[in-house]
Amino acid sequence: YIDLHDDNITQRTKIIIEHFIQNVQKELINKNTNMSEAKAMVVTASRQAAVKYKQAFDKYIREHRINNIKTLVAFSGTVTIDGHDYTEASINGFSEENTAKEFDQPTYQILIVANKYQVGFDQPKLVAMYIMKKLHGVNAVQTLSRLNRVYYPYKKIPVVIDFVNDYKDIEKDFRPFYTATILANTINPQTIYRLNEKIDGYYILDPLDIDNANQILLKGQKNFRDKQHLAFYGQKVQSALTKGNLSVTDQKDFVKLLRHFCRYYEFLLQISMLEDLELQKKYNFIVYVLNYIDVGDDVSYDLTGKLSATDFIQENTGHYEVKHKISDPIVKLPVVEDTSFTEPTKKRLSEIIEEINSKTGANFDKDVVTKSLMQVKDIMLKNQDLKESAKNNSATDFELAYNEKTDDALIKGISQNKTFFTYLLNTPEVKKEVLGIFAAEVYKALKES
Repeated sequence: YIDLHDDNITQRTKIIIEHFIQNVQKELINKNTNMSEAKAMVVTASRQAAVKYKQAFDKYIREHRINNIKTLVAFSGTVTIDGHDYTEASINGFSEENTAKEFDQPTYQILIVANKYQVGFDQPKLVAMYIMKKLHGVNAVQTLSRLNRVYYPYKKIPVVIDFVNDYKDIEKDFRPFYTATILANTINPQTIYRLNEKIDGYYILDPLDIDNANQILLKGQKNFRDKQHLAFYGQKVQSALTKGNLSVTDQKDFVKLLRHFCRYYEFLLQISMLEDLELQKKYNFIVYVLNYIDVGDDVSYDLTGKLSATDFIQENTGHYEVKHKISDPIVKLPVVEDTSFTEPTKKRLSEIIEEINSKTGANFDKDVVTKSLMQVKDIMLKNQDLKESAKNNSATDFELAYNEKTDDALIKGISQNKTFFTYLLNTPEVKKEVLGIFAAEVYKALKES
């Protein structure tokens, strides 16, 4: 609410444009034209924010009769604000494919983005970046490193104005890259094929749609009919996912799987000679349809008209210049989050469930129970206290902390399998045996994370 509040946007817009005029435009002065070639990127937290900042920037520029600054916006898909639909193309006045090329022209100085051009965008004239989005880890490094491009023969001094992140956190994210970088682990290219098989197991993505969509995606210029066809494929995936027989949890797991696939595939392309046309086509398709997928939440609250905020003040909380930095060069390569069980664990779970059914006369389904317990394992893996315990204790000591958290995990995930989880909560000795099966797996994963 505050992020998109008009007063907040107006104040930040004023700060950014005045800073750009006073501090950035004096950089990269072309000796032939005596004009600045310096450019800036504004990184927003959402598509709605990108549109609203674009409107605020243009309004400020117009009202203050600034003739040497023009803006562009970059985001995917369509965003609706106050009943009006906006796209990158409709706002800029040309197709998305031309945004980067047009931004390179002297006409435009500021690019306002939402989840675009933060990775792999090579624009050496970028001098300043204005951040209004939480950044962390590799994402912080990739985003801010857009400023690191050399623009010969100029010597530029990059500057970042950050409205939301803490300097110490960003500094920590960059620390592995100050001098040398040492890899703490390796990756297995076979993982991408396992992910691919998991995606196929949901029967959501149609191979024919993937082929047809790629024929359009790989075209240079796309006409209106092409865009209609692409939108159809995106809407078809959304419908198959949300209107089928999958629970909300399964829907979210599928989307999570798609994002893992994209992230892992992108990384593999950078460090290996992986050549697989079908994987590339699936990646292209998934990247596109992710813009259409919205699995929502179980419960939503309408706070329209129930919030108010006044007296906005933008405070300068600190100023930092680059000095000598101490490196922390150990980097762990991205791995896929996988909460599945090992085969021995699955086998032992099946045996225990058979014993429970035999003793109690119940009829617990082994596959259903196993799947619901995966959610419990995922809850345990995300528990901050257990993370600290795993890093600082032996496996034996960790198990004590683990057993203390099992009730909380079962209650938190009880919607996954109310009958079985209630049975575990009421029979402590069985609960300890069942959840104890994957305690070692949780310890190992947290210890290595």
